[in-house]
Amino acid sequence: MKLKRGGICIERKVRRFGSEVVGLDQRFEGDGERVIVTHRASLVARVHVERGRVLFGGREAPEWFVLSVPPRSVVRVTFENAVAQSEGLGRIGAFSAAPAQLRESDDFIGSDVLMNLDPDQNVDPQLKRARHALHEHLSALAPLRAAAADAGLQPDTLSRAFAKTWGLTPKRYCTKARLFDAAISLFTGAPIMNAALTAGFNDLSRFYAHFKKLLGATPGDYANSS
Repeated sequence: MKLKRGGICIERKVRRFGSEVVGLDQRFEGDGERVIVTHRASLVARVHVERGRVLFGGREAPEWFVLSVPPRSVVRVTFENAVAQSEGLGRIGAFSAAPAQLRESDDFIGSDVLMNLDPDQNVDPQLKRARHALHEHLSALAPLRAAAADAGLQPDTLSRAFAKTWGLTPKRYCTKARLFDAAISLFTGAPIMNAALTAGFNDLSRFYAHFKKLLGATPGDYANSS
């Protein structure tokens, strides 16, 4: 599967390990930013930066590293004239330890492990509460209003501060979180309808529209990618 998101070209190969874990071998090339948002799903990947720079919230990654993204996380990744290869695994639920498929690799053992990418580091406590509240209210009709009420903020105030801190609005954050879950489900073999409903999309036409707009391909493309 080949995609282009902004200034970044992505090539992806999917490998299925049963019905729960999916292997994702990816190549990223170009300039731009990607924001990864997880809800129930998680990701762990060994990454090699072949050229240029890859940054996480302004922190430059080493040439070799392991990226771990647990459930309910947000990670801002910036590519600067970069070429990066990643070998990763995704699943619905958390990885309790480094997966055997990666742990047994010599490259994994020799990598610098970036396990402390805390999205809430140095974030205002109210804003932190609001981000976590979005996950609690993800299936609600108005998660932004519910999260703002939990954090003691006005919705408009929360939306502006959220976008400044994490690079996307709360509404887009919720959509990306749902789509990440749906994508992992599709990669592991779930039917499109099941993936959509489980991820919180009750309107299939809206699911297709959001999926195509944010992920650059259709749910069917993802389901048939392995």
